Amino acid sequence: MKTAKITAALAILVVLFIFSVNNYQPVAIAFLGYRSPAMPLFLIILFMFVLGGMLTGLIAAIRFSQLHRRNLLLQKEIDTLTKSLGAQREKVSESDSAAS
Repeated sequence: MKTAKITAALAILVVLFIFSVNNYQPVAIAFLGYRSPAMPLFLIILFMFVLGGMLTGLIAAIRFSQLHRRNLLLQKEIDTLTKSLGAQREKVSESDSAAS
């Protein structure tokens, strides 16, 4: 599995290198009245790729935090129910012992 990840990462790096060599011409981006200075196209795409990765990581971290919090609440509920079940079993065993 580790070898597959390394191979995939290297393949992505090779593709990015080839892409950057082929797309070195300067481009200016205009968005909502803002015009960026001219920079190589691959830098703009790389910036957007990194920005997207950071946004995805942030969303994943928020979701992980929510699930972790929910897991803690459910674990407390399981502990409470387990204690309650243990108490009920003790009552049942005591009543069975008294009936015998």
